[in-house]
Amino acid sequence: MNNVVVLLGVTPTKEWVDYCQKHELEFYNLPSDVSKLYVFDLLFQSDVTNVDKILLVTKDCLPPNNNLFKKDKGTIYGYHVDEQKENKYLSEYFYNFQLDDKLYLDDKILLIDSSHKRLLDSIKIMYKEFHEDLVKLHQSGINVERGLINYFIHIFNIQFEIL
Repeated sequence: MNNVVVLLGVTPTKEWVDYCQKHELEFYNLPSDVSKLYVFDLLFQSDVTNVDKILLVTKDCLPPNNNLFKKDKGTIYGYHVDEQKENKYLSEYFYNFQLDDKLYLDDKILLIDSSHKRLLDSIKIMYKEFHEDLVKLHQSGINVERGLINYFIHIFNIQFEIL
């Protein structure tokens, strides 16, 4: 099984290259216009079919000090985010359910694994169903993908841990 670091629209710095070499990780750099919801599809198109865990990086930041790939499988790991405007706007799609601000993951670094492909596939279905509305929210500055990932984590009771 492959452990992979995927940088989406992030400059591959020396620190990230060194992190990947140190922990024997495969490294992929994808353009910023690629949706994180399609990361498994894009890896499979690149003949990376035996993926175990993916560290998905969507913002310029330094790599973590430790090897996140030693974390438990089946749990999504990410940093906490204080400002989550999307919670207010996306709640209407979930019967006005509001997520707890203390339990909200940022999407600048997410550690996911192969068991989470179905989660991303489910979000893609919703995104297609409400495409026009969600694109308008995105264009107004709302981080729709991060919001949907957080809602779906809670709705499907997927284990997650804030780093």
